[in-house]
Amino acid sequence: MQLEAVEVDVPPPPSGPNKGRQSALFFRVLSIEPDVIRVELWERGVYYGAQNVSISTGSARLKARRIALAAAVLARRLQRQRIAEARRLAEQQPTPAELEARRLGQQLRAGFGASAVAALVGPGDFWLAGPALSGELKLAQRARLDLAASWLMGAAHELAGAPPVQWLELSLLPAYSASFGARFKLLIGARFAAAAVHVSDVRAVDAVPTEEDSWSARAAGVLRFEPHLGAGWIFGAGPEVGAVLRRIPVEDEAREPKRLGGLWLGAVLSLSYDRAAL
Repeated sequence: MQLEAVEVDVPPPPSGPNKGRQSALFFRVLSIEPDVIRVELWERGVYYGAQNVSISTGSARLKARRIALAAAVLARRLQRQRIAEARRLAEQQPTPAELEARRLGQQLRAGFGASAVAALVGPGDFWLAGPALSGELKLAQRARLDLAASWLMGAAHELAGAPPVQWLELSLLPAYSASFGARFKLLIGARFAAAAVHVSDVRAVDAVPTEEDSWSARAAGVLRFEPHLGAGWIFGAGPEVGAVLRRIPVEDEAREPKRLGGLWLGAVLSLSYDRAAL
């Protein structure tokens, strides 16, 4: 039996309590009938099958040979089973590329939100208020990137007659969030925005007579408190403090030239949804 089985290299178990341990095969030989021998294969108390051998004919050497061959058959069968199981487990294991994609998938999460925005600009040049919609991309455990569109309306009290102002804005907000307990976060970031601006009932904008449209841009620091409401919904509230990066030259009905802009003092109330916060 040793001579027949010595060349059969049985791999260690790829799974189970003996996973990775060097194989140690044991053969149990039983006489179950006068002319039948039963050869059983065991390893550390685990049964791996049996083979019956007829010894009704042949010499004692031939009978021993049959028993040894039966033992080798059992060992080869176990060898094939373990090789096949190892291959199956290897196919189920994700590749490094799949692991990286899975890690990025866990880090990259998308959400959406709606906000109410109010701001004083100048701070006495004009005021604005209105809604905003945003898409949120979580880049890592704490980093995130928001893309928002806002439509704000107000009035320019610095100009004669306080003409209406419309501010249509597209902004980008890279931010970092710090957790305080399981249901509260503090968001810190910087918003960069470009805006199309419409000032009604003025004589000129950007030194162009009868023109009412212009553009501007702003940057602001953002601080937002975000308690989790449950079911994936997150409330947010906080200030935005920054500056208008391009002042808007305007000539009002009193023919006085003004440059609208300056400090941006804003406040935001938001409601967002993040499935990972469920």
